[in-house]
Order: sequence, then C-alpha cells, then structure tokens
Amino acid sequence: MVKRLEIALKPHLFDAEAEWLKRKVRDYFGLELKKARVIRVITFDLPLSNDEFEKIRTDIFTNPVIHLSSYAPLSVDFQWLIWVGFRPGVRDTAGSVAMEAVQEYLGRKFDGRAGVYTSKIYEIHLSNLLKEDVELIARELLANELIQQWKIFSHHENWNPEEGIGFIVPRVILNREPGFTVIPIRSNEELKRLSDERHLALNPQDIPVIRDYFRRPEVREKRAKYGLDDPTDVELEAISQARSDHCNHNTFRGYFNYLDLDTGERIAINNLFK
Repeated sequence: MVKRLEIALKPHLFDAEAEWLKRKVRDYFGLELKKARVIRVITFDLPLSNDEFEKIRTDIFTNPVIHLSSYAPLSVDFQWLIWVGFRPGVRDTAGSVAMEAVQEYLGRKFDGRAGVYTSKIYEIHLSNLLKEDVELIARELLANELIQQWKIFSHHENWNPEEGIGFIVPRVILNREPGFTVIPIRSNEELKRLSDERHLALNPQDIPVIRDYFRRPEVREKRAKYGLDDPTDVELEAISQARSDHCNHNTFRGYFNYLDLDTGERIAINNLFK
C-alpha cells in the first residue's frame, strides 16, 4: 500500500528553512515572497495496515510538540507549490533511515519491493508571480536537476485539495534483464579512450597496470573457468570506483615531504595510512 505522510511545523513556530527560501529568492531573483512554508513528505510503499500506518506516524515521525502531520494534504493556503524529490535510482539516505526505523519499530523486515522515499513541498505566496518564475526558483534554487525531479502546482489551476501532490514513487523499473558487455582492450591508448568516453576517470599510471592484470596467464586461466576472457564493462566500472581517491585515497598513499615551520624539521612520509 502506498501512503504519503506530510509533516510541517506548527504555524506559531519559526520556520528557518522557509525564511532561508524567502531570503534566497530575494537575493537571487529580486522577488519578495510574502510567505513561505516547507512541508516534509515521506512516501511509504509498504505492506502495512491502516492501524500500523497511524502508529508509525504518531510514534516515529511526528513530534506532537512542534509538528502537524497527516496522510491527507496539509497544503491549503498558497499561491504556488513546488514539490522536489529524488529521481528513481538516486540514493535516498533519509528514506533508508526511515525504512530502518519502521522495521525496527514493527519488528519485521520487508522485501526488496518495499520502499520509503523522502521529498519536500515548498509553498510560496506572491500575487504577481508567473509560472516561469516558479520554474526558475525550482530549477536554480531548490533542486539539483541531475539527481532530483520537481512538479509545480498552482492553487488556481491544477491543484486538487483532496489528492494534493499525488503519489509519486521513484521506484526503479527495469524493462530488460541486467547484463554486461565484454570490452577488448588492445592497447593502453584504447583503455585511455574508453576511460574518457565512459567517464571512468582512470589514473594514467593505473591504465597499464589494469591492462597487464587482464593479460596475465594465471588470471586468464582462472577467468576462462567462468567463461570470461576480456574484461567486462562491469569490472572496469568497479575498478574505476575502487581506484578513485574517494575510495582508495591514492593521494594519501603517496610520498610526502613534511616541513615543520616552527622547528624547521623535515620529515619524509611514505603513505599517510602507515
């Protein structure tokens, strides 16, 4: 069952994120919003009963001192509304944490078809604001187009107070079976070109090492047992990720000459991890 939980601060409380939005819209676009409000949205795609949904709303996701929360739309008084959420396949850390909280609270695990997704609603008020202005605010200020999607609602045009933003579930749906591609690497130059085309960002010093590895007789013999010969696109992508500075810290494993400016002492360090 898919349910959408909306959570907002109570009206008398200071909404810091909404004030940030008003200030940024003024500074970036020269527009003075009369009012703004931010609503957090959690979309559950879980096999729960209505009673269980109500329990997780009150016991996990709502602080009764500061929050209003509902499975019905909270947005009533606004002129424009912007919904921003992750695109399918983008890691939703807050959604993953919410899923863990629900599983721990209910004492059971869900299968891979279940999901919890987080997003936000931004309500804005300005009488002469055009849809083009709202689109600009969404694209340039509120969302990262590479990893997020957004929808715009006008209170007077396309808003249904009973449905609200609807049920947007960014589930990944594959229309084909996952597979891999074998990629022959005949030269270092070819691997360099492949790295550039596929944005693997392989270190030039690593390229001959990677190619030589796949040419080793003992490696080829072992791979042949599994029906493999040349490397696959999956393997090259894994190597790219594993050899990145983010994962492997090639920079920190390098050779450093350290100078103590206070004492003048010089120290040679080979690999900061040692």
